[in-house]
Order: sequence, then structure tokens, then C-alpha cells
Amino acid sequence: MAMTQQAHPLRRLLSKFTSSDSELEANDLLLATERAGARRASDCACGEVVTLCGVVRTLTLHPSSKLPSLEVEMYDGSGLVRLVWLGRRRIVGVEPGCALSVTGRLNSDKEGPVMFNPRYDLLPAGRA
Repeated sequence: MAMTQQAHPLRRLLSKFTSSDSELEANDLLLATERAGARRASDCACGEVVTLCGVVRTLTLHPSSKLPSLEVEMYDGSGLVRLVWLGRRRIVGVEPGCALSVTGRLNSDKEGPVMFNPRYDLLPAGRA
């Protein structure tokens, strides 16, 4: 019994040395998601209203004279979700590398999971 309890921290330490940077980032993001009480993107179904936490990977502005939109790709450690704000050209503080908590209805299209006009909170660095 004592060996099992001691092996767990050792196994965790060894995995840090043998895991890639992207695996370590994903694990850190998943832990932050759990601490924040949010759900993993990979566990959510289309049509659900969910709260997700993650880091902005990309930001794209789709300028249009009729309806501009701001599109963000957010990664939570389990998967990517596109966030689209219609009628917005910019959101102060939302940029690649920033941490976000978003709440909205999860939809799906040909590119994968997407959330339109989600409520959002900027999180301090390292919180997602």
C-alpha cells in the first residue's frame, strides 16, 4: 500500500520528463479547467449551454461592410472550440495567448465545435 502511494508522485515526475511540451500544456490546461469548475470541450455535446476555459490560439477578423465578425480559436487541453462574436471588430484584451472563460450554447458546423456571441471573462495568466 505504501509503495503505491509513493509511486504516484514518482510516476508524475517521470511523466514530466518524458512528455512533450504540448502534452504538458494540455495537462496544465485540463487541471485549470477543473479548478475553474468548467467543462472539457471534448465532453460537451452540441446544443448544450456550457462554460469552458482555455487559451486563445488564433484570432481572425472577418471585416465586412454588412456584418463584421471576430473569430477566436480557443484550446482547453481537450480540444479546440471556435468562438465567434458577430458585429465585433475587436474585443479589448482578447488576443492570442490570453486565458478566457466563456459561457454559451455549443453548436457544430463543418469546421467543428463553435459558440456564437458567448459571454466571456478574461482570466489572469496561468488560470486557464
